[in-house]
Amino acid sequence: DFEARSTACASELKSFCSTVEPGRNRLLGCLMSHGPDALHKPVTADASSSMLGDECRRSVLAYRQELAAHPLTMNIAMRLSCAADVPKLCAGVGAGNGTLGEGEDELRVKQCLIAHKSALSTGCRQAILAVQIAGASSIELEPLTMRACASDL
Repeated sequence: DFEARSTACASELKSFCSTVEPGRNRLLGCLMSHGPDALHKPVTADASSSMLGDECRRSVLAYRQELAAHPLTMNIAMRLSCAADVPKLCAGVGAGNGTLGEGEDELRVKQCLIAHKSALSTGCRQAILAVQIAGASSIELEPLTMRACASDL
């Protein structure tokens, strides 16, 4: 959860998110609503339109990159929503037993779920869509694309 690492955003959390109940990345969502450029602008870009300080923007981006690289262990909504879909649709993917693996295995399982989107449960389909939307907002949030295109970037 982002809340455990939010020290870089202490002043922003106090200013913008003091009424938000911590947990399930609600504080992260609050910060993103006050600094959407944390998703779209590189950290080195001009942050004059952001309400978030540079250190907080870097922290938000780093955490979102971790979420993207570990979609099943770190993304609570996806983990819970897709728990039944993974063994049913992606049993031969990742660790080979359909369990929610880590790192590369997780990215393969995510790709498998995307490939079977029409067969997913409603909750899993919604969680996958949210992950895809986040990835579309910034190439930095798509680890496989970043790796495949590294020489072109």
